[in-house]
Amino acid sequence: MRSQAFRLFNNCLFISDNPQQADGIAAHRFAGSENIIEKDITFLNFFFKMIIIIAFCQQFRQLDIMSRRKAEDSRPVKALEYLPDELHFVLVGRPTAYIHQLKEFMTKAGLQDRVHFLHGIPSDDLPAIYQSAETFVYPSVYEGFGIPILEALHSGIPVVAATGSCLEEAGGEHSLYVRPHDVEGLAAAIARTQEPSLRATMIEEGLKWAQRFTEEQMARETMECYRKVLTKET
Repeated sequence: MRSQAFRLFNNCLFISDNPQQADGIAAHRFAGSENIIEKDITFLNFFFKMIIIIAFCQQFRQLDIMSRRKAEDSRPVKALEYLPDELHFVLVGRPTAYIHQLKEFMTKAGLQDRVHFLHGIPSDDLPAIYQSAETFVYPSVYEGFGIPILEALHSGIPVVAATGSCLEEAGGEHSLYVRPHDVEGLAAAIARTQEPSLRATMIEEGLKWAQRFTEEQMARETMECYRKVLTKET
């Protein structure tokens, strides 16, 4: 019903009612290495290459891409098992009941030492965590937009996300995208972000893309939308 209603409109403007999202891409929080210099992140105590996922531990975000669903499942081994041992996943976000399922998967696959959970991280610590990572992965199949992707781009790290929703708009053409259930494709995309030439391009172009979503740019585009609508009506 909702999709049918949208087809009746020439223009649609969606405004988030989540104040955290409104502040989530503030350039002063995610706009360069000075944040990491000012922030003490020794509490992480990680001595490996870190691939981060910022999300509530919810099933629709496909966090179980890192292991097998069940021992008897015929699906391929999940993405982390295709990657070098030096690469670890760090999941940052509020735990839900799904986390117990995730931990069971990790144990069965023997990946418990390569998957790390960070809960209760203050927002002010997020820029330092982003900037300490090798790659940001967002394999969700359902999102309203994908604010964490913009945060990662602002932080100067490559992004790998899922196709099929709005994430390609958030990440731009120089981020990498895979089908949500394509385990080998996800592993291959993460591995590609370790290639120096491609990595440099993704970081440079990602920073440029993120500038499309500054408060000033969004205000200009919103006003342009109003202008077009009012012009048509008159």
